[in-house]
Amino acid sequence: MGKKEGGAINFVKTTSDVIRELNKSKRDNDKITELSIFSHGTASNVAFGYENTRVEYIYIENPTNMNNYNIGQLRREDFANNARIDLYSCNSASLFGFGEKTFATTDAMIKAVDIGRSFAEQLSLQSGARVTGVVGRTDYSPVISGQLPTLGGMGGPNSPSVRDRSSAIRLNFTPTKKK
Repeated sequence: MGKKEGGAINFVKTTSDVIRELNKSKRDNDKITELSIFSHGTASNVAFGYENTRVEYIYIENPTNMNNYNIGQLRREDFANNARIDLYSCNSASLFGFGEKTFATTDAMIKAVDIGRSFAEQLSLQSGARVTGVVGRTDYSPVISGQLPTLGGMGGPNSPSVRDRSSAIRLNFTPTKKK
């Protein structure tokens, strides 16, 4: 959303800054209805800083990482009942430990995701929002022509691979109803 529509771009240094900004919504009496996150990512880890900190981005304690360990700081009441979050980072729906793992079939990988809890699913449960995330890599090359990132490939140092496919998978997570 641009300034004309009442939005603004906020630059942040840590995940705590991101969460603090998101948690302002209720105080501002303006609940979050849509949120898109563009960043690097590893399995169940949104890496805002990537290589801009002295802490390796794959480590949970990196202050620029958002993952299952700090997402609990988000407040569900800051999100509207029909909120939607789109994650455009690689592997936001992959489970920890999925990096470099090979699955025999797409169904086997999806079943493994269903057994565990990825960052995308945890974000949906925490926020009450409908969340889309990716198992595999995202491709940012369309951004140069004004389009959103698309699904990329599978495999690599931080991404799972599947023997019967070469492209990433977008998964949707729907939360339980708010009380």
